[in-house]
Amino acid sequence: MSAPGRPLAFSLFLILIWTAASPVAYAETPAPLEQRHPEFASAGYDAVKSEATGFFYTKKINDVWWFIDPAGKGFYAVGVGGVSVKSNNCERLGYSPYERAVLSKYGSPEAWAEATEKRLRDWGFNTYQLNYAGAKQTPSAYFRGRSFGLSFARQDGFPTVTPTTLLGSFPNVFSPEWPKFCDKTAQELCAEMKEDPWLLGYTSDNELAWGGPFGSKWGLFEEAWKKPQDDPAKKAWIAFLQARLKSASEFASNWGCPQQTWEELAISQEAVPPMTAMADDICTQWLKYVAEAYFREVSGAIRRYDPNHLYLGCRFTTDMQDVLDVCGQYCDVVTLNMYARFEPGKPITRYELGLLQAWSSAAGKPLMFTEWSFPSFDSGLPCSVGAGMRVETQQQRAACWEEFQRTLFQLPFVVGSEYFMWSDEPALGIASYHRENTNYGLVTVSDEPYQEVVDKAKTVNPLVYALHSRGEMPEGAPARRMASCLRDFSASKAMDGTPLLFPEGLLNISPGNNGNGAEWLLSLGKEYLASMQPLVLEHYQGYKWCIASECKLIQMHENDAVMAADYELSNRAAASTKTEGAYRSIWRLFIPKKNPGWVGMQCLMVENIGTETWLLDEIQCNLNSGIAQNNVQDTAFDLSLKWLPFYRNGTFMWDADAKIGVGASFLNVDDFDYIFYPQPGKESKGEFKRKVHATLAPGEKYATETPVAFFFPMEHNSPAHFARTVERLLSQVSE
Repeated sequence: MSAPGRPLAFSLFLILIWTAASPVAYAETPAPLEQRHPEFASAGYDAVKSEATGFFYTKKINDVWWFIDPAGKGFYAVGVGGVSVKSNNCERLGYSPYERAVLSKYGSPEAWAEATEKRLRDWGFNTYQLNYAGAKQTPSAYFRGRSFGLSFARQDGFPTVTPTTLLGSFPNVFSPEWPKFCDKTAQELCAEMKEDPWLLGYTSDNELAWGGPFGSKWGLFEEAWKKPQDDPAKKAWIAFLQARLKSASEFASNWGCPQQTWEELAISQEAVPPMTAMADDICTQWLKYVAEAYFREVSGAIRRYDPNHLYLGCRFTTDMQDVLDVCGQYCDVVTLNMYARFEPGKPITRYELGLLQAWSSAAGKPLMFTEWSFPSFDSGLPCSVGAGMRVETQQQRAACWEEFQRTLFQLPFVVGSEYFMWSDEPALGIASYHRENTNYGLVTVSDEPYQEVVDKAKTVNPLVYALHSRGEMPEGAPARRMASCLRDFSASKAMDGTPLLFPEGLLNISPGNNGNGAEWLLSLGKEYLASMQPLVLEHYQGYKWCIASECKLIQMHENDAVMAADYELSNRAAASTKTEGAYRSIWRLFIPKKNPGWVGMQCLMVENIGTETWLLDEIQCNLNSGIAQNNVQDTAFDLSLKWLPFYRNGTFMWDADAKIGVGASFLNVDDFDYIFYPQPGKESKGEFKRKVHATLAPGEKYATETPVAFFFPMEHNSPAHFARTVERLLSQVSE
């Protein structure tokens, strides 16, 4: 509701809470209706006033978005999620360690609720709901959720969900049962809520897979393609394509598939990726078409049964850019979960601030953040499963907490911030299908506060209205730039292809053993660490990892600090064999002169040198770890995925027998991905890659400069040592 008077007709833990129709009840009978909906008493911002409607709505005043509370005052939601006496049951223990601790500490759920409510208010939170229906608590603003889409996906989805695969799915919104399901779910959800003045509104899901099970922008397009021909989604997909393309053969030319008729396409269930810009656009339009079917039914059902409250969207993750315009047509507030990444003690990056502003502009509605967190290793928890940038200490965690909360308060297009979450997860994980074991809590599983973070909450939360009313965008931290020594060279000369013998130093490089020089071996003194291997991922008669069969040195660059060698890597023979798309690529290898403790690798260009068009999907540099060549399996540092990052970019491999390791890092993460993982019985593997997805016609080049991947030895197996090593590296390679 954007103006008064207008009618309103990855976390799995929260999914499980939201699917309940009401909080966990300890009382034998429900509280009377008048107790559930007590009279509203405003604690809003007196300096912002609008019409009092008896319920919350949203309004932009002087270019700043606000919730307007039932009394007509400005309101910003400052919340914390998962406030439950039964928080985070542990399957392996057979009970909730938090529940056992607090019942021993307080004696009863009622006493816990009273103490917890006092804490929340003392710590500056104004939006929460104690997950205990019998608590005699002072009422607070809250929002209520239900998993419309995920629940329906259990019976019909993209793909269908099973009890142990709750994430990575999306409802089949073209099923004739979908509108009926939405209507029934909304009726149950809204029945006792529609007169509650303390309710902000409803969310309809949490972290649906808008990118399909594998997170690509054409994921739901491919999932519909895979459906059998009599499925409603497949029928809708065919009709959608027929309305936008002249013929099935036009589809085939844009996707590179053999089907030449609509009948053949309807029968086919083997999806291939889009090959052209036109195909990419059609995939995006399909995603919007799916979003329209989702939001139309959900919002219509909620507003049919509750004309008083806001529809707060579906709690996106950050893969939703293409549907924000559709979401904005139906939602009053766009809710999203965002686990930001920035250095402790420094501002949020300009890149991420720009994303937030672009998202709000695309939707035309304010944003509300419903999950964010910064787990720390010094909590004693493994912190190996679950989203969020990891830090080393509670002091760093508190610094990140303060920066992110202040930023959200300042942003003129944000109306709420809900921290994830109240209490830590169990060290043994939650369940076999949900292994999160991470330090998200404001309190431990023993109900002890993390004082550094709590002190920041007590300091920052009361500043919400002073900061938000200014309507000022923070400046943000600029992205790190490569140091001039990696960009500017005093001397360059062409080379004739003769292999280069690198000067010996602390970290030694030598040509690989594959006979073509298209890989380099990395050693610490005489101790072997790993091989560095450039390659590309193509789609040419299917996906193929393409390793160069030829390698030659074509140019040298030099300055006082660095030597750089440009290599041409190609697979020219593929042009005649047609087993893969023929390509030529240029890679630059950096070798420091003064501080020989690292080497760097960067891709500069990829060119199609064949006679047929193919799709360049990824550019990748592998680090194949075989430390000490001792047959001991090298292990990856837990933080080996981009979505589970350390505050310092990158990760490392470690050999427990040799007690040495090899690490890698890079300057910026905006368009660079990485993963390190063991391969039992083989060399452990690290991948640094840029997603490209560009169709290259014969003779066409993809000119790029990927971020430089820097490789270096590790002397200790700890995140602290990795962080210090990267700090030293950054002092040499960035400015």
